[in-house]
Amino acid sequence: MDVEKQNSREEFLKDYDKESQLCEIAPQSSKKSPREIKSLLLKFLFFFFALLIVLLIAGARTADKFRGLSEEEAAAAEVVTPVLKEIVETDEFVFVEQTSNDDMRKKNTIGDNIIGRWEEISSTGVSEYIDAEGGGVFYKMFAKKMKADVEYKLTKPNVYEATFYLSFAPPMKFPMRFDQPYQYKSPAGSKVQSVAEYRKMLDDIFVNTKGSNEGPTTTNIQIIDSKLHFTSTILDKNVTCTRVYTKKTSDV
Repeated sequence: MDVEKQNSREEFLKDYDKESQLCEIAPQSSKKSPREIKSLLLKFLFFFFALLIVLLIAGARTADKFRGLSEEEAAAAEVVTPVLKEIVETDEFVFVEQTSNDDMRKKNTIGDNIIGRWEEISSTGVSEYIDAEGGGVFYKMFAKKMKADVEYKLTKPNVYEATFYLSFAPPMKFPMRFDQPYQYKSPAGSKVQSVAEYRKMLDDIFVNTKGSNEGPTTTNIQIIDSKLHFTSTILDKNVTCTRVYTKKTSDV
């Protein structure tokens, strides 16, 4: 019995050793050897180069098909290009000529043209307007007969000074500004406040004045046919007067 047990034990150990060896060999057999990996890389490179050669051949054949069309297009371009160039050059000349004419037709605004000294040449409604102002007797007497030069100066951006030159009295200065309301004494001696506005569409100056004895007034200043038109209106009394000036070439 002891001999049989020993034999069976030895057989069991032999079988166990065989199974262990088989388990060790199986994973090793699944791994690729360096030679096999190198062979696979070479096959991949050969396939890539073969595909590249096929694509190059196909591209060359396609270019041959369209080469005739490209040559025809080039011939047409040789004919059309000079014509297009001539058209473009003509359009550029017309555009430059038109731009130059536009620049020559540009005019300064009344804010530029009003600067300088102006001489009164005519008036309408002055006597009625002065009566409606309600000033003193001496003021009315002289104002109705008075003809004065007026000079506009630009003292700083949006700020002007108007100087009226009288034959019987020192010059009278009045402000006119577009950046804010401004206060001063009117010719009749009232403390007033005015707001001046430049109206671009009409290219004129419109002034609203409040605080005078005659009530609110408006003044419209515009240049028509190179002449300065100065129109004042007493709103509550609906009385208007206009003075027309021409620009003087000298201060004399």
